[in-house]
Amino acid sequence: MARVDGDPVRLRQIVTSHFVNALKFVLTGGTGTLTLRQDKG
Repeated sequence: MARVDGDPVRLRQIVTSHFVNALKFVLTGGTGTLTLRQDKG
């Protein structure tokens, strides 16, 4: 899994946008998995 560093607010916006787009396909019969982890430090 790749590590991504950046502004937490902007990263949240990006993840939310991708999640909403993915839901469009899941609702039409697809499946999906989203895994996020925040490292301390």
